[in-house]
Amino acid sequence: MTEWMPGAVRRPQPGGVTLDTSLPPRYVWHITWDQLRADGTQPDFRAVADYLIRMQYCPHIMWNPFTGYMEQYYPASVGGRALKYNNQDGAVCVQVEVF
Repeated sequence: MTEWMPGAVRRPQPGGVTLDTSLPPRYVWHITWDQLRADGTQPDFRAVADYLIRMQYCPHIMWNPFTGYMEQYYPASVGGRALKYNNQDGAVCVQVEVF
């Protein structure tokens, strides 16, 4: 298994959770969003990523589908922290946050 997504910028974070390897692997896709700026444009990717890091809510990967840019915060062998519940569920539980 590859621990890091090829092409993603690595920003390793502490505090990942231990995975429950008795459960099957899974991948969780979800979105993150913030209020649009006054001119109707999206907030800056970096500002949202930095907020997730500061709050310790990091997924494995945060992806901007409009540009293809990705950052990865945890290797696949460690549980991320982006879900409210069940971050540890799965032999692998890769969380992909769509910006």
